[in-house]
Amino acid sequence: YYDTKVYVYKDDADTTLFACNDDFCTASHGQTYTSYLELSPDSLVAGTYFIVIDGYLGAEGEYALEVSVSEPPPPMPDVMYNVYRDGNLLAGGLADTVTSFLDETASLNEACYVVTASVRTLGLEGDTLSYVETGASNEACGSVVNQPPEEFTLLSPADNDTIVITADNLTSNQLFAWSAAVDPNGSVVEYEACLSISMPFVQVCGESGTSTALFVPLSYVAAIIDSLHTFGGGVVYTFDWQVYASDGYDEVAASNGPRTITFDAGYVLGVYEELGVPETFALHQNHPNPFNPITNIRFDIPEESHVKLDIYNIAGQRVTTLVNGTMQPGFHSIRWNGTNDNGKQLASGMYIYRISGGKFTAVKKLVLMK
Repeated sequence: YYDTKVYVYKDDADTTLFACNDDFCTASHGQTYTSYLELSPDSLVAGTYFIVIDGYLGAEGEYALEVSVSEPPPPMPDVMYNVYRDGNLLAGGLADTVTSFLDETASLNEACYVVTASVRTLGLEGDTLSYVETGASNEACGSVVNQPPEEFTLLSPADNDTIVITADNLTSNQLFAWSAAVDPNGSVVEYEACLSISMPFVQVCGESGTSTALFVPLSYVAAIIDSLHTFGGGVVYTFDWQVYASDGYDEVAASNGPRTITFDAGYVLGVYEELGVPETFALHQNHPNPFNPITNIRFDIPEESHVKLDIYNIAGQRVTTLVNGTMQPGFHSIRWNGTNDNGKQLASGMYIYRISGGKFTAVKKLVLMK
């Protein structure tokens, strides 16, 4: 209760008041009408002290008395610094030994900074202490320097791959995939993949957002080739493909790009069928050549025949058989991925492919390069 008095005496024989918080007695901390006292250790000597509590009027009840040693507050510094960003307090009460400050929340947007000092001063009567903030320092402006996304690579399809578009796969998609690029500033990285040919110049690009893959419908590629073929172009085109990573400020291209991919739309566009039945057996040069890891081998058959197509190494040893069976007349194509009969990847080097059908035999060379 606010009117409870506390008295402290040195001993029971001495009635000299040592400390109190009576209505007419101010406590050591400068407050009256309080229920506690703060005594300076400098004013105390060893001995026994008597504490008297005088309740309000004649009220009865229990009183709780606690005596403890209080920790002195840490000394206040004479000077403290304050940092402002764009007029708003960013950090206040910095020690006078601090002469630099790291803004860990800074962004790529420019911000301006000033510093003020809070100086400890005496009050007008010389009995109180307070802080007065000085004017601002000179202004310094800056922003975080953007660092572009780090290196990333193209993954699939393999370089120099060949895709034959037919009625069977026309409704499927071609996957283009790449590794993720990390942005040093922690910005979100988004990607754009582009397919292009130089003659005539055609470029199509698609955004994948933050995904590291893009599915391109083969029907879309066939439509591009069909448009080129309508104006006198061919039906087989080799495209460059590249992927670009952007953090919204800078853009980088895949380090191992661009890669190439060949699309053969002759079958789906009906061009090969329009040619009718070939007049003679023929074995064409593989494409691409050199290749890694897939190449396309085309051959013509004028009549129903038992056809065998083998691959040999330069020592004359057969490494795999691609075709061994009866085939109908027409223009045919088969892909080889550079593996032997057991599915094991073969070493780089020159290989020989040989076709036989009826009385026809032909041999050509190809190069597997890794």
